[in-house]
Amino acid sequence: MQVKTLDFVYSGKLDSGYLFELYQGDLYTTLEVFESSILELTNELQLAEELFSKRDLIGLQFLYHKLSPLLGYTGLPKLQKQVQQFEEFCKKSQSTADVSSQFVYINILIGEAMVVVRQELIRLKKFINKRA
Repeated sequence: MQVKTLDFVYSGKLDSGYLFELYQGDLYTTLEVFESSILELTNELQLAEELFSKRDLIGLQFLYHKLSPLLGYTGLPKLQKQVQQFEEFCKKSQSTADVSSQFVYINILIGEAMVVVRQELIRLKKFINKRA
């Protein structure tokens, strides 16, 4: 059974127009993608810390390239753009020392975004359960 976004209003912190266009109002699909994206972001951010500590700038670049679409899938296209900029910065840099402050900053932003997405997951589940 498909639950549409007839009465569901996304958090103002997410790009609701983009999400509606992306998922065509299918809240089950939205829920599944949000859940898998949070899981993937959690795992990849742990790997990012390892890569950074190993001074693997190329690995970081590829990892953030991989993370970028997940942010779009969760209604965060502005943050997606910032992650893409960080990825580009990694490409142009010579060492992890060059990207250190940006690395910390982008991870803080992603962590804050994950809180928002987790809160939205709770709201989505409650909404779907009421409708089912």
